[in-house]
Order: sequence, then C-alpha cells, then structure tokens
Amino acid sequence: MKQYPSRGYRIASLLVLLTLAPRLTFAQTERSSGALRNDPLHLFSQSIQALTATVTKSVVQIVATGYGFGSQKTSTDTALFEPQEAIGSGVILTADGYIVTNSHVVQGARKIRVRLPGLEAPGPDGSKPHGPVSAKLVGLDRQSDIAVLKIDATDLPALPLADSDELKQGQVVFAFGSPQGLENSVTMGVVSATARQVSDENPTTYI
Repeated sequence: MKQYPSRGYRIASLLVLLTLAPRLTFAQTERSSGALRNDPLHLFSQSIQALTATVTKSVVQIVATGYGFGSQKTSTDTALFEPQEAIGSGVILTADGYIVTNSHVVQGARKIRVRLPGLEAPGPDGSKPHGPVSAKLVGLDRQSDIAVLKIDATDLPALPLADSDELKQGQVVFAFGSPQGLENSVTMGVVSATARQVSDENPTTYI
C-alpha cells in the first residue's frame, strides 16, 4: 500500500521553507546591494552628488536692476524707458568677496545684488537676514562676456580655479548656476573643443 506524507509532515516542511525564505531574500538583497555599490554608474553618480554638494556652496545668484528701452512699442512706435531686471549666475572666487559673472547680466545696471543661502546680510537686530548683499562692479570685458563683482564679506566658500591648459576634448564637465532665476541647477556635458575661434580676425579662443 502506497504511503503518503502525513498532514503534520507537510505543515512542518512548509514552515521550514517559510523560515528559510526571509534569509534567502536577505542574502540576495545583500548581494544586490554589494553589486550596486561597486557598479561604475552608481559610483559615478555618487561622485556627482559629492561634487554638487561642494560646488553649489560657491555658486551665487546675481540680480541686476536698471533702466532700458522696453521691447514693446506703443501705437506711435515710441519705445518706453522703463525699469528692467536681469538675473544670472556667479561664482565666488575669493574668500573676501570677489565674484565672477557674465558681463551682459550686469552691464548698465544701477544696482547689483548677490543672493546665496546663508550669505544674506543680517537685519538690524543681527539675527535675521533682510535680503541679498549689495555688490560693486569692479570691471567687465564685453568680448569675453566676463565681469567681476565685489561684496563686503569674509570667510566665503571660494571655488579654486583649475588650469584650463590641462583640459582635454571629450572630458566630462558640469554647469552649475541659476538659469532664468532657478536656483541650484546642475547639468552635465562634454568639452566639444578646447580652442574654438569665432573668426580669423578675432584672436580670442574659447572652450
């Protein structure tokens, strides 16, 4: 006569399988986590996160206000002279307040302000910030679209400059800034050329 496993035996076998299942799942998760930590793409992503956390401390937002002719014309084709505002990005170059930005952002501005979280000037009671820090225009070059600003501050998180001569075509690069007033943005690309010349008459080369 054929023997069949008893009901108790079947239940005991099921309990053993259920007990081992979490252990097997945990071991598989550990192996997956270990593989993820060693995955080149995961390591690259972690490097970008670390770089972003460091660089964004030195990236500021520039707000320039002034007056200019409006883009819209009236029915008499007369342009109006009206208040205008430009917003751009800047980078802290020195701990004592020198900042580089684009000349087109601050060109012709009557008032320039710099905004960086934690950098705003203190209020009258010395406890709460009351807005961005005023900046002075030190100089600008329209051809290279570079301008240098100065704010009255110390111990700022300056970003050291690298040697551009060491830059190679195809290297991965990142752009940090505040496009269209959006703070703390980062994008990735590659160096398409290290010495691009606009024209033969213009000796200036660009990356």
